[in-house]
Amino acid sequence: MTFEKEKELLVNKIFLVCLKKKLKIITVESCTGGLISSCITSFPGSSMIFEAGYVTYSNESKLRLLNVDRNNLKEHGAVSLKVAEQMATNIIKDDKTVSIAVTGVAGPGSSEDKPIGLIWLASFKRKKMITK
Repeated sequence: MTFEKEKELLVNKIFLVCLKKKLKIITVESCTGGLISSCITSFPGSSMIFEAGYVTYSNESKLRLLNVDRNNLKEHGAVSLKVAEQMATNIIKDDKTVSIAVTGVAGPGSSEDKPIGLIWLASFKRKKMITK
């Protein structure tokens, strides 16, 4: 199966689950630079499930737009479980919204003494957090 087909199937699954559960998605992206939002919004009818997308590439934007804790950024770095979880939770305002947050090191060089390819993904909905 091609990447494009896999992407289409995944977005379709997300779409159907959100419709069924009457949820809206908010994406909060760092290393992906809006790619997740783009994938979702390229799907016909995405306005029924897509609320907003934030690209918070810099630490300053994470502080200003997402209220990520400055101490977590200093202690753990932007590419960390703690920051990914805050990115996912701080943007949610109600029980009808689910977040998808991602932060990582895309390269070409390492960052914060963390290896290229290290990615943290967090999703938050109705007081439930999933991280990978």
